[in-house]
Amino acid sequence: MVTKLRTYYRSGDALTKTVRKNVVFSLLIKAASIGLNLALVPLTLNMLTKELYGVWLTLSSMVTWFTFIDFGLGNGLRNKLTELLARGERDEARQNVGTLYTATSLICLAFGLLYCAVHPFIDWASLLKVPRQHQAEIQMLAFVLFTSFGLQLVLRNITFILLAVHKSALQSLFPTLSGLITFVLLLVLKPYVSGSILQVGLLLLVPQLLVLAGFHLYFFGGELRYLRPRWQPNAWASLRSFGGLGLSFFVVQLSYVIVYTTANMMITRLLGPAYVTEYDIAFRYFGLLPMVFSIIQTPLWSAFGQAYHTNDAAWIRKTLTRTKQLWLLITAGQIGLILVADFVIPLWVGRTFVLPTTLTVGMMLYYAVYTYGSIHVNLLNGIGKVRLQLVAAIASALLIVPLTYVLVEWLQLELLGVLIAIMICSFYSVLIAPFEAKTVINRMAADAPAEVAPVLVGNQV
Repeated sequence: MVTKLRTYYRSGDALTKTVRKNVVFSLLIKAASIGLNLALVPLTLNMLTKELYGVWLTLSSMVTWFTFIDFGLGNGLRNKLTELLARGERDEARQNVGTLYTATSLICLAFGLLYCAVHPFIDWASLLKVPRQHQAEIQMLAFVLFTSFGLQLVLRNITFILLAVHKSALQSLFPTLSGLITFVLLLVLKPYVSGSILQVGLLLLVPQLLVLAGFHLYFFGGELRYLRPRWQPNAWASLRSFGGLGLSFFVVQLSYVIVYTTANMMITRLLGPAYVTEYDIAFRYFGLLPMVFSIIQTPLWSAFGQAYHTNDAAWIRKTLTRTKQLWLLITAGQIGLILVADFVIPLWVGRTFVLPTTLTVGMMLYYAVYTYGSIHVNLLNGIGKVRLQLVAAIASALLIVPLTYVLVEWLQLELLGVLIAIMICSFYSVLIAPFEAKTVINRMAADAPAEVAPVLVGNQV
C-alpha cells in the first residue's frame, strides 16, 4: 500500500507532481495550524478576561475586513505573474511585482494618514462597551492594529507571489509559523503580560509582521531574487496590465462576502439569535470536508493559468475530471456526516444538541453546490475569465436579502430558506461556469499543436 502511494505521488507530468506536492504539504500545514489555533484560544482566554478577549476578536476582525482595500491587486498580479513566467518574460514579471509593491505602499500610506486623522475622535472603549479602566490600552491597541495593518498589506504581497510560482504550501506556512511563535511567546511571557490586552495583542500581532518580513528576506534573497521588487517610475503603465482584473476580483469577493455575511443577520432578524447558533454549528460541522477540498483546489488556480498559457488543454481537462471525482468522494463523506450527526454533534458541543434533519440535509446540499461550483470557477479565475462571474456576483449581492425574506418570512422555510437563497445566488458557478469552462477548453484544443508540455519556473514546492 505504501509503495503504491509513493508511486502515485511521484507519477505524472511536472505540473501534476507540483500540484500534488503542494496539496500534501498544505494539508499537513493546515492540520498543524488548526492544532495551534485550538491551543491558542484557551491560552489567550486564560490571560485575558472573557470581555477583553471579545474586544480583541472584534478589533482583529474589523482589521481583517480592511484587507479588501488592496482592491484585488494581489490576485490580479498573481494571474499576470503566472502568465508572464509561463512565457519566460522575467523582466516584465519583475516590473509588475514592483508595481504591486508601489501601489500597495501608496494605499498603505493613505490608509495610515486617514486613520491617524480620525483616531483621536474614536472612543473605542465606549464603542466596544468595555469599562473605562481599559480605555487607554484599548485606544493604543486599536491605533497599533490599524496603523500596522498598512504595513501588513504591503508585506502580504509575498503570499500572492508564492501562489503565482506554484508554492502554495509555503504560502500557507505563514499563519502556522506566526501562530507557533505567538504560542511560545505567550507561554514564556504569561506571568508578565496576563490581564493586559495591549501586551497580549502585541504578542498576537508582531509575529505576523516578523514572519512576513522573514519571508521577504528568504525568498527575495534566494530563489525568487529575479522577482525582487524595485521602484517603478512608470508604475501606472504596468498597473493597467493587471489592475483591471484585480478590481474585478475585488468586486466579486466583496459581493460574495455580502451574500454570506447577510445570512447571519437575516437569521437574527427574521428568526431570532437562537437560530444563528444552530446554523453556525451545522455550518462548521459540514464545513470540514469542504475545507480539505478547498486546500486541494488552492494550487490549481495558478496551475490552470500555467496550463492555459502553455495551451495544454489536455492537462486542464484531465485535472477537472479528477477534481470532479474527488468532489463525489467529498459529497459521499458529507452524506456520512448526516448519518452520524446526532451522535457526533453532542460530543463536540458538549451537551445534548440535535440539529433538525432539514438543516443537516440542507447544509449538506449547500456545500455540495458550493464545492461543485468552485471547480469550474477556480479554472476561470486562474485564466482571468471573470466578466460573467462579476455580473453574477453583483446580481447575487442584490438578490440575497429579498430572496431570503421571501423564502423565510413568506414561505416559512426557516433556516432551510436561508440555505436555498444562498444556493440560488450560486447560479453562476453551477449553471454558467461549467459551460464557460468547456468553451475555453474546446477553443484551446482547437488551437493546440500536437502536444505541449507545461513549462515550470524554478523548483516548485
